[in-house]
Order: sequence, then structure tokens, then C-alpha cells
Amino acid sequence: MGRAKTTGYTKLGNLEIPKDYFKMEKNEKRTLNILIMEEILEILESKLPSYIDKYEQLNEILETSIEANNKLEIYEVSACLTDIQNLLNES
Repeated sequence: MGRAKTTGYTKLGNLEIPKDYFKMEKNEKRTLNILIMEEILEILESKLPSYIDKYEQLNEILETSIEANNKLEIYEVSACLTDIQNLLNES
């Protein structure tokens, strides 16, 4: 996947969210968000027992991460995570 020109990234574990997330095109955001969501779900699959709902866990992780990043005023991360949560809830 090619990356849009950006002024830098905010690290979220092994993931990177562009600092200019708000300037990205809608389709670029969706592609990025799907990739991040899939990567997190893969991690959850490998770490959690099979009886735990990975989607419910991801939703909880997203909720607390959105709140934390809003408090830290890292709004591009909050926006990205909110968009991922919306994608997750569309499924």
C-alpha cells in the first residue's frame, strides 16, 4: 500500500497513524483502518483463548484507547480509532 505524503506518524504499538489523518481522503482512511483492524484482530486471535470474543475485546480496547487519546489530545489517533470502531460495528 502506498502512503500519502505526511508530516510524520504517531506510533500505536507497532502501528503508525499519520499525523495528518484528518487530511487523508475517505478511501485512504478506510484502507488504513481496515489494515489496522485486521492486524489488531490477528494479535487478539493469537493471544486470547478461543472462547473470548475477539470483536468484543477489540471494541473495548478501542473505547478505552479513544478516551485515553482524547485526554492526551492526540486527536488523529482518536479519530482513526473511532473510524475503526465504526467499521467494526458495521460488520
